[in-house]
Amino acid sequence: MTRGRLIALLAVALCGIVLAVIVFLRPDPIEATSVRYWAWKHGLVKMDLDRALNEMVNDPGRDSLVLGKTEPELKAKFGFTLPVEQASSYVQYCYKNSQYTKDHVFMLRHSNWMVLMRDGKAAELLRVSGC
Repeated sequence: MTRGRLIALLAVALCGIVLAVIVFLRPDPIEATSVRYWAWKHGLVKMDLDRALNEMVNDPGRDSLVLGKTEPELKAKFGFTLPVEQASSYVQYCYKNSQYTKDHVFMLRHSNWMVLMRDGKAAELLRVSGC
C-alpha cells in the first residue's frame, strides 16, 4: 500500500470514529440542538455564545452548564453577565413582577436566561418569558 493511500485510509477511519462518537455519545440524537452546540457544551469547539444561549432552550440538560458554578466560572463559559438593571425592558418588567426581586440574580449576556445565586453558586437557571 502506498503512503498516500495509507494516509487517505487513516483520514477516512478518523472521520468515521468522530462521527460514531458524535452519534453514540449524544444523549438524545433527536433533540433539537445542533452538533456544534453539543460539541461546545462539552468543550470541544468554540461557538457564537449568543447562538449557544438560543440553543439552550432546546437542551434538556442545560442546567448542567450553569448550576453549581460561580459567577466568574459562568463569565468564563458565556463571555459576560449583566445585572438585571442592564437587561432589556421586557426582562426588567418580568423581574420586577417576579418572586426574585430580593434575590441575587443576573442575566447571561443579553439573553432571557436569568441565574439565581445562593451562597455564591448558581442555584437555578430561569428563562424569562411569558410574563
